[in-house]
This record gives sequence, C-alpha cells and structure tokens, in this order.
Amino acid sequence: MNSSVSSLRLWMSCLFAASVVAWLPAASLAAPSGPEIDVIPDSLVYGSTQIGSGTAGSFAVINLGFDELVVSAIAVTSGSDFSVDFGLTPVYCESSTPVIPGFDQEPDTDERRCLVRVRFTPSAVGISTGEVTISSNDADEPNFVVSLQGTGVPAPVAEIDVDPVYIDFMTVAVGSSVTREITVSNAGPDSLVP
Repeated sequence: MNSSVSSLRLWMSCLFAASVVAWLPAASLAAPSGPEIDVIPDSLVYGSTQIGSGTAGSFAVINLGFDELVVSAIAVTSGSDFSVDFGLTPVYCESSTPVIPGFDQEPDTDERRCLVRVRFTPSAVGISTGEVTISSNDADEPNFVVSLQGTGVPAPVAEIDVDPVYIDFMTVAVGSSVTREITVSNAGPDSLVP
C-alpha cells in the first residue's frame, strides 16, 4: 500500500470521528455529578425464625456518585413482621444522614456509608416478605427499595411424658399405705414448668 492511500484513509477516519463527536449531545460531554445511592446487600433473607423471637439483619447505604448523598427517610413500606431499628450508633442511618462519595477508596470511613438494621419478628408460621424504602436526594433513584424475606417456624414447646400412665395399688388394708413411683419427663425442646 503506497503512502498516499494510507494518508487518505487516516484523513477519512479522523473526519468520521470528528463528525461523531460533533453530533454528541452536550449532556453526554458534561462531567458526571450528583449523588448515586447503592445498597449492599440489596436484599435480606433471614431464614427460619421462631415465632415470639426476632432476628436482625443489616445492609449498608453507600454513595457511588460525586456529590453528597442525603438519606431523608427510611421506612418499612411492606410487611408487618419487619421493623427498622433506629437510635443505634455510631454508623447507623437516620433521617438526614449524609453519605459522602468515595466508598471504594475508603470503605472503613464512617462518613462514606451508613448502616440500616431491620428486625424480623414472625407472627405466623410460613414465609413473610416485605420491603424497606430508603428515600434520598439521588435524582434518578429517589426511593431505593430493599426486599426482605423470612420464615416463621413454631416456637418450641414442652411435651410431658409420664411412666407408667396407670398405677394399680391392688388391695390396701384400712389404715395402711402403699407407695408407687412414677417418672415424669419432658419429651419436648422447651422447659417443662410445674
């Protein structure tokens, strides 16, 4: 290939690239800005929890954007068996909690993430589902939804067992007494209380 053909192809490639750039919208060339919420993990699965007890799980709210993220509200928006634990310190999210950008650079810095703890307290046997919604100043995701799931299982109960279940005292003379022994045991997983 001679040098004049090579030069022509190079000139045409540069001309095409310049045309593409010229047609790009101005917004495409603007520097990225604004907060960008993300949650790790974006769902909580609690497994099996006994009715009458509770299990807690947590997720981290981080900011992958370029400006400060402000969490304005955290609420359970679905599922009556789930609740958010507020008033925890030092790195738990509350209303108006700021989260600065740069989680990837300094993940251990408190200001770069905050935690949300959600408790599962089953009221019935079976699978329960719910959602926690995190509201913030993220323009394209103002309400981030975290899915929740847990399974309620029966609470342990005591199971009395008596041996023998029938006692024959035979014939006992008036004024005399006969003693027999029985064994009371607990066949269940919970404590047996008299």
